Amino acid sequence: MNSYPKQLYIALFLTQVLSIFGLRMVQTNLFNAIVELPFYAGILGTTLYLGSRYAFRNNKEALEIQKFPLAIGLALFIPTMMIESLFTALLLLGFFMLAAFNITLNSRKQISYVLGATFVIFLYAISNSFKSIFLFIAIAFVFAFIAVLVQEYYISRTHKEQKIDEKYSGLGIGISLVVLVLASLLYLFVPRLDAINLGFLYAGGNQFYEDQNLKDQAKFQKKEDMTPVQLPNKKQDSSSHPLEPTGTKISNALLLYVRSDTPVYLRGSVYDRLEGNQWVQTLYANNIIQLKEDHFKLSKDITQKDENRVTVFHTKDSPKNKIIYTPHSPSVLEFPGNIITRDAYSTLYAPKVIEDKSFYSTQVSLNKFDSRTILNTELHNKEAYLQIPDSVTPRLTTLAKEVTTQFNSPYEKAKALEKFLYTNYNYTLETVFHSYDGDILETFLFDKKYGHCEYFATSMTMMLRSIGVPSRLVTGYVASTYNPLTGYYEVRPINGHAWSEAWIEPFGWIMFEPTPGYNINQRSQETSPAKMIEGYLQELENSDIYESTIYGQIKQIIQTLREVFEKGFDFIHSNIFNLLGIIVLGLLISFIWYAISPFIWSKLSTIALQYVKIRYKGFNKQCQMFNVAQHHLRYYNLHRKESMTFEEYMNLLKIENIATEEERSSLVRHMNHACYGDKSKPYEKDLFESTLNNLVNLKRSRKHPLISYFSKLFS
Repeated sequence: MNSYPKQLYIALFLTQVLSIFGLRMVQTNLFNAIVELPFYAGILGTTLYLGSRYAFRNNKEALEIQKFPLAIGLALFIPTMMIESLFTALLLLGFFMLAAFNITLNSRKQISYVLGATFVIFLYAISNSFKSIFLFIAIAFVFAFIAVLVQEYYISRTHKEQKIDEKYSGLGIGISLVVLVLASLLYLFVPRLDAINLGFLYAGGNQFYEDQNLKDQAKFQKKEDMTPVQLPNKKQDSSSHPLEPTGTKISNALLLYVRSDTPVYLRGSVYDRLEGNQWVQTLYANNIIQLKEDHFKLSKDITQKDENRVTVFHTKDSPKNKIIYTPHSPSVLEFPGNIITRDAYSTLYAPKVIEDKSFYSTQVSLNKFDSRTILNTELHNKEAYLQIPDSVTPRLTTLAKEVTTQFNSPYEKAKALEKFLYTNYNYTLETVFHSYDGDILETFLFDKKYGHCEYFATSMTMMLRSIGVPSRLVTGYVASTYNPLTGYYEVRPINGHAWSEAWIEPFGWIMFEPTPGYNINQRSQETSPAKMIEGYLQELENSDIYESTIYGQIKQIIQTLREVFEKGFDFIHSNIFNLLGIIVLGLLISFIWYAISPFIWSKLSTIALQYVKIRYKGFNKQCQMFNVAQHHLRYYNLHRKESMTFEEYMNLLKIENIATEEERSSLVRHMNHACYGDKSKPYEKDLFESTLNNLVNLKRSRKHPLISYFSKLFS
């Protein structure tokens, strides 16, 4: 065997390019992966081409060439490790080793090694991908992968050289289609459980979070430092949260990916004082927590058997802050660092801004009261959570008392206020961009009765305080948009949310959701993926960001194509006779061309032959004249293939009854004499040239393709 068939090299090329492309898309983004694609494809394609040239020759030249990609990989290893990371450097070195291995592919074992390496790379990429578009890359990879396996199997069984039968090439495609169809049916219509996390990827990323100053402070931290104190004014450098509009458009950026068994609220900043139309923080505490092996117990009660683990992945568009987003009742935190801090509101912070690709996990204790999670902390500075600004009118207090008059316990009163707001007011994003004039709470509660989540949460918090129940406003995100294609909840800016927490004796802080439409339910594990995908797309379509997502863009493309086809059909229908006339005219012209083209082609070949006689001399002249004759015969599909000897070519002409035996023998003697210097037989110049003249004057009628097609169809 001189080399493997080209189909095998093409399939190997596709598997390698798709695996590297998928890996780069996971490490960077789709745009960067597309920009880098020509570089990786060029290197892999070149090395596979060299591998096809040097296969089974065992020469030293291939081994010498193999050293170049290895040298490049080793040269780039240390700089990449210093600039990027050790992991990135190892991947780059592995890529150049793969390219070097391509040059010496000369056994099934080596092909298996290369195929296995690309498969491992692709598995890593797909297991770390959050984007649905990766599904299309996976389909293409499966096609190429199965094509390699089928062709390799055929070679091993038949030991055929160079060329694979068409039926085996079709077999590879057929098997790929059958596998994909069956896999798609199983995936879409058979209910399935989520993949099990084996426990070694709960926290990580490209950054390890540490701070030596905080570690030094932790040595001298006293118990009283952990007790929140109220400052005269709002806390220095504290965040604030306005109720009024802060923008004109909601971004479509993906902020977080969340892996969880159920939809989950992610707790962020918490506020205790309303000043005008914004919430601020007035309590301060700096509880420094040192993590042991990236692990810390946040709650003493972690014995629940039905705990849920929530893993949060940050992206390049994540909020640029230090907040560690956790569920309402975290019991254990696993974080890629050795120290964190906790403020007066039990919000956790990293020692520095959390960067892209960082991820961490919290174990959520499902310690509940009346199906509500409880944040078990002590109540400090109760007065801060009962503060009501002077701008709040007595009408709010009167309304709160009217709603809760028939209830006795603080919890029942809080539930009554939650239900009142949830059922009597409407949720809208309109007020995010166009706020009310005048007092926001008064207008919301007694006039407009519609607004966004901050209006609902602020109203409930103030109403709770007006009847003596300590409460506060919490901001964060609701991870409820589950993408069944990736297995992750997707969090965008539109998922930003605000809700209330109330202090209920003797349990602790209990969360309340007064905003309509945010009563998240547990995701069913028995729903078929097809239904889940339909629900996911429906949820996106009902949001304001659908048109900006890949699904919205695909739908727009389909709608555009549909409009184009409809307009095209209308145009054809209204101009049917004109189009038929054009078709008939085109067919008539093509038939005329097929009738006269042999005469035109022969005339052109005769002119070319005369030009060669004048332009060239000696053996070169004779070779060029023969090439003109060959080119003329190509018009009748009688050209000489590269692998043909002159004798074999003459046998082809003999079968077609072209030229006499004497003329064909003259051509063979001449060309052997001109090309190889064979002087064993005499050479007749006049006979040779007259034979070529006869060949270029050959005129044969050609069947029109339509006539050939229909004759085969009805034969």
